Amino acid sequence: MTDVRWTASEEPRPGRETVLLSNPLGAPLELWDDVTDALAPSFRVLRYDSPGHGGSPLRDEITIETLTDVALEVLDAAEVERAHVVGLSLGAMVGLSLAARAPGRTASLAVLCSSAYFPDKQVWQDRAATARAEGLDGLAGGSLARWFTPGWAAEHPDAIEAARAMFVGTDPEGYARTAEAVGALDLRPSLPEVAAETLVVAGDADPSTPPAMLRAIADAVPHARYEELAGAHWLPVERPDAVVERLVPFLTRG
Repeated sequence: MTDVRWTASEEPRPGRETVLLSNPLGAPLELWDDVTDALAPSFRVLRYDSPGHGGSPLRDEITIETLTDVALEVLDAAEVERAHVVGLSLGAMVGLSLAARAPGRTASLAVLCSSAYFPDKQVWQDRAATARAEGLDGLAGGSLARWFTPGWAAEHPDAIEAARAMFVGTDPEGYARTAEAVGALDLRPSLPEVAAETLVVAGDADPSTPPAMLRAIADAVPHARYEELAGAHWLPVERPDAVVERLVPFLTRG
């Protein structure tokens, strides 16, 4: 049993492979709506909310290790022994940790717009402090500006408003503790232990996790390939079709 909010596109059935989608900081599982709709005809799709996000209650300790525990809880609750793991930003950090720690449960791994390490620790401490002192409204503008390219944002005001609602709907303390966990992580030593076939995808205009961070992951993971898409940090929202076009053949082969 788990207190984590999770959903599945269907009940388990023989021969049906599972894809686990893992969220970024400041977003619930609805972030993946477009990708889920495209994957569901071919896979059983699991989605979940991290602690302090969406419908999942806050937990006392939030680290990359405890967030990996949460992903394993979801797999257990959904009766899934082995899944393809697709993560965006924080979700990909969890995916990398899961693949290194529990290789038998990771059929393949897709890392979207993420990093194994952030040299600037202060920025995460500052965001956590702002969330606790002021809530998330004051952080929303800067976050949205990093997540989407300006041209796309101007053409999709409804999507931007939906993304803002996801962000400000996050528990401020959940955001703060998770931001501190992101700032503290260093996955670099474990990257060579990732045995799963890995697809690493960067957004060419992503200021949060620029392409160099994704190239560093691809260079360190033994069975990884690197691709770059036009777009910023939230590629599954800004470029869902392009993401799915790469995911489906990769997951099928994996």
